[in-house]
Amino acid sequence: MNSFLEKSKIKILNYLRNYTFSYFYPDIYSYYNYLSIADLKKFKSSDKIFIFGSGYSLNNISKGEYKYINNYDSLSFNQFYKQDFIDLTYYLAREVGRSKNVLQMNETLSEFQENIHRDRYKNTTFLLQDDLTATMSLEIESRFLLPKGSRISKFKTFSRKLVQPPESMESGFVHYGGTLSDALCFGYQMDYKEIILCGVDMNDRRYFFLEKNQPRDLDLQRNSSVTEPHKTKLPVISLIKEWLPCFVSKGKMLYNLNPDSELKNYLPLYKIGV
Repeated sequence: MNSFLEKSKIKILNYLRNYTFSYFYPDIYSYYNYLSIADLKKFKSSDKIFIFGSGYSLNNISKGEYKYINNYDSLSFNQFYKQDFIDLTYYLAREVGRSKNVLQMNETLSEFQENIHRDRYKNTTFLLQDDLTATMSLEIESRFLLPKGSRISKFKTFSRKLVQPPESMESGFVHYGGTLSDALCFGYQMDYKEIILCGVDMNDRRYFFLEKNQPRDLDLQRNSSVTEPHKTKLPVISLIKEWLPCFVSKGKMLYNLNPDSELKNYLPLYKIGV
């Protein structure tokens, strides 16, 4: 019951904030470049997309391999905004880091804004959640955190259960176990023929932007070791096992880039020849 009341409170507050924002800033559509789904598909530049998690294995990818990856479309989410590996094609926003209280959210969003204004993101299209629970996306948009003229495309949540990905982007994304499911939906609906998962390690809790064996503050609070499997391991594996036949039947192949990832037993290894 408390969870229901909390979610209802968030929805009501976000509705009021969004209404107020739209009233006071009616010219927001001249500040950002909002794309329809049809317009979004015009920016697709390859039939191959690299989807990035934030696992420590990203540090093991060579400069030559990143140069190869940079020739194709790419997508990531959450704290990948801290990276300096590639010129990211798409950034999908649900959460962008710590947000348990106002102070943490302000710190996170300030860091997000600072990073997003770097050259790595000058041609990035931002996918913002368009639901009443989309607090982070609303903050990003209403605080004008993105550079002026940034391309934005809105998406909705189709389901939070383990269901098949909808064929149409108009239906929304499946959000199951983490934002990786949304990213896979995007790859599926945009009809990418090869989808390569990078830094989706799950065999530990290390992150590319921390020292090799440095735990996140959140994991310290949970009393979790960096050597423990990532908390999304089981739902992600369930997702891959459930979706892989659907992807393959539509001529879309999933690959895994990290040979030590927990996905090694479920997806073929993608090898970059450089």
